[in-house]
Amino acid sequence: MKKIISFACITVMGFVMFSCGSKPNNSVQPETIQEIAIADSTAAQVDSLFALIADQLPTYPFKAIKNGAITLSDRDKKIKPDYLMPLSKAAHLQTLTQKHIALKIYVIDRAVAEWYGMNTNEYTEVIAKLMADVDVREFPFREGIDWKSPDANKIFLERTHAVIKEHKEKGELNYFIERVAASLIECTYLFAQNPEVYSKNLTDDNFAALSYQLGVMHLIVDKMSDLYPDMAPIRNVMDILEPINADNKKLFLEQLKAVTPQLTEARNSLI
Repeated sequence: MKKIISFACITVMGFVMFSCGSKPNNSVQPETIQEIAIADSTAAQVDSLFALIADQLPTYPFKAIKNGAITLSDRDKKIKPDYLMPLSKAAHLQTLTQKHIALKIYVIDRAVAEWYGMNTNEYTEVIAKLMADVDVREFPFREGIDWKSPDANKIFLERTHAVIKEHKEKGELNYFIERVAASLIECTYLFAQNPEVYSKNLTDDNFAALSYQLGVMHLIVDKMSDLYPDMAPIRNVMDILEPINADNKKLFLEQLKAVTPQLTEARNSLI
């Protein structure tokens, strides 16, 4: 599956979601024609790679929680999750990269907290502040999407495309990639913490899709981090998840279990 994805194949793909013109912003400023060409080529490859997974986002278990595909029993709800990212960390974020990553982590954690019947007011306040700080006007997971509607994915993708276009125009494609990578990391982390609860009613195809998304995102982050050194923490986590290459639930969870200690440590140090 993801092991056979190659940049040689991706580069010649005819489908690119948007015309490519993003340049690195604050991490690396290309000064020569060669550097600019490399930056444009990277943006083109990232576009093509992201096109391979865009129609599958949002991912599991976030998607399954939001659309009601998995449910919690009363017994499950009594044991509140103690593994969500502490909201206190939001007060100590120093860089835009950290804020973009925190934004996606907290959006997913808010959905989990709500699922468990926990008060989510503080999550909403923190998320609103982060959205203002990073100036994301069309945030894909904002309130208002009816995830049970057959049009939910279409609406999500329209908003995602608007965000990509905006970031490209600003020369900030790296921030978008960091947010998507952070969401994949957090979703995978949830499975590692309580696989029985989060994998309930999910199929082999669901886990094959997540495995595929992780593989493609690993390639994207690997490519982008050459131009944006601030992506190193995200790249570290994606490297930890790189061995996951499963086409069914059982194999995915087995492979995930093998890397869970490293994943937990790296995820906790993202922000």
